Amino acid sequence: IYGFRGADILSYLAARRATQGRHYMLGTNYRSTQAVVDVVNRWFEVGELRSAQRAFGYAARDGSNPLPFQPVQAKGRDEVLQSGAQAVPAMTLVHAPELASNRDAMTQMSALCAEQIVAWLSDAQTRFVQPGKADQSLKPKDIAVLVRTGKEAAAVRHALRERGVASVYLSDRDSVFDSDEAGDLCLWLRAVAEPQDMRRVRAALATRTVGLSLQELHLMAQQGDALDAHAEQMRALRQTWQTQGVLAMVRQSLHALNLAARWRGQAQGERRLTNVLHLAELLQAASMRLDGEQALIRWLVQQMDEDGEGDEQTVRLESDEDLVKVVTIHASKGLEYPVVCLPFAHSHRVVTAHRTPVLRLRDAQDQRVNKLLFDAQDVQQADAERLREDLRLWYVALTRARHALWVGWANVKKGNGQSCQNHLSAAGRLVGGGEPCEAHQWLEALQALLTRTQGEALPVLLQTASASPAVSFLNRTDERPALREALADILAPIGLTPQLLKSEGRYAEDVY
Repeated sequence: IYGFRGADILSYLAARRATQGRHYMLGTNYRSTQAVVDVVNRWFEVGELRSAQRAFGYAARDGSNPLPFQPVQAKGRDEVLQSGAQAVPAMTLVHAPELASNRDAMTQMSALCAEQIVAWLSDAQTRFVQPGKADQSLKPKDIAVLVRTGKEAAAVRHALRERGVASVYLSDRDSVFDSDEAGDLCLWLRAVAEPQDMRRVRAALATRTVGLSLQELHLMAQQGDALDAHAEQMRALRQTWQTQGVLAMVRQSLHALNLAARWRGQAQGERRLTNVLHLAELLQAASMRLDGEQALIRWLVQQMDEDGEGDEQTVRLESDEDLVKVVTIHASKGLEYPVVCLPFAHSHRVVTAHRTPVLRLRDAQDQRVNKLLFDAQDVQQADAERLREDLRLWYVALTRARHALWVGWANVKKGNGQSCQNHLSAAGRLVGGGEPCEAHQWLEALQALLTRTQGEALPVLLQTASASPAVSFLNRTDERPALREALADILAPIGLTPQLLKSEGRYAEDVY
């Protein structure tokens, strides 16, 4: 039933009608803890109660509902995510009461989300506890931040980077030819191809990718010897290009300028190194069918100017290390994560006439139709379909977590208006029933999530957000053995000890 995966909800509903009385469901969740399943059930139970169209928006006036929400049970998990002696709440819901623009809300919620992640990772007492097994600390790779758009992903990653938390964006579909490294590499290729042209040499050395300091650039401008040394270096690199290929030349450039080591110490260093090596591989493949350096440079310029497609051009994952995962909700379908952060519960994109050249609607016979000419009623119908799809997407987002959910809720306005727009989002539709609410009224609506229909309190922590979140730097001690002890374990089976190596004038660290 997920349209973003190419499915058609109308076909599903038709099949459901045709098989009335023969429906089955999977009634037990094997992924999440009992507490998380209870909280997710509660979100949609509230939606069933608050709206005449029920949770997923398909209930008719006659009481029929072709797509009802059906709560499930949980098998549960033996392990528990604890902070100190207490279990981490199944959901932490952070509410920002002040009315804000989408941009300000994105900035604030990104910062709050990053602060929570820093707090978890910095606390040695936040760990997974399971009977009969050693406790395991919560690691960055255990945390996923789910977003809707690339802008949201960039905002979250920026907030994490400010706090010293490394992350990776798993849904990046941009072309590597659109990266800053592509333009800088083009300048480098021009300089290596024509090292006698000092203008090209200067341009290549002044790029952000090479990263020379202002003092070094000033020195080259004042002293010709320094610039000549770099030009001579490029002549040698040109020889490598001509004899061994462009890939070998790029790799030798990285080594000669010590770029890889310098980049690893920078916030976006791994991304930069991955892009440069990716571009070098694409250039090497293209060089097999092109003749000469200038032809290859022209090919690179053409790729940068065109909107190329293909998996080989899509930017590669920069690292598979222990990093916080930032991923779109669409791409998270079918996956699971120990901890899931949803900082933008308010996020939505209303269908408007001036931004939509074609509307995909359904007619009276429940058939899909595309409209180029449409009226206000058609736009309203299209937005209703958008909201239904958002509700199904919100269900995907909430059900990715095993142990804990962190949800950020900001009260957002549209443009210069002063009315709260949260009722137009999927989360707002569930807790508010689709009715407009003023900013100060949403807190009461959110409190409805704290207690189940039977009066049972749920493990939901409702917090009021700080208007100006702090910037706390990650303070985390990795649980790694000392280098010498680790080396001793590695070298002992082959009869080598650190003492023996030291007596021969060599140290175990050097061998490592």
